[in-house]
Amino acid sequence: MAAGVAALLAGSVASASSLQVDSTSPASDLELKPSFELRDSDAKRTLVSPKIVLGMPVTPDLEFEVATGHRRVSRDGTSESGLGDNALEFKWRLARESLGRPAFAVVPEPSLPTGLRRRGLGSGHAGLVVPFHGLRYSTNKVLAPVFSSRKQ
Repeated sequence: MAAGVAALLAGSVASASSLQVDSTSPASDLELKPSFELRDSDAKRTLVSPKIVLGMPVTPDLEFEVATGHRRVSRDGTSESGLGDNALEFKWRLARESLGRPAFAVVPEPSLPTGLRRRGLGSGHAGLVVPFHGLRYSTNKVLAPVFSSRKQ
């Protein structure tokens, strides 16, 4: 286990921003989370509309989610649309918050290449992102990020 964690931590580490902060607590009930996502760069603009995430608790410390979405990719004056890559997520809470110690969770996110790469709707290969989350409560019970890391 220690060797696996060391290998994962060898990747790049980034501090948490407001868009990366997530709770360390797994879902306690079945969840359906619709959302919209817009990613814009010099090369292309990607709209995922809607993105549907279905989450469910497996154990009190483990959650499973599956996500899919319809993508519209615009670049060089043309656009393509269709199903994008599907994603899975497993949120595993390794430690609950206690006095002097933040809560800690690892969140492996494998992706499945279901979007058509030639149309720009998918990556064309399976992927894995492994963020780590650490959170603590402040004195007024508001969640505050302690750290977050990402490895691709």
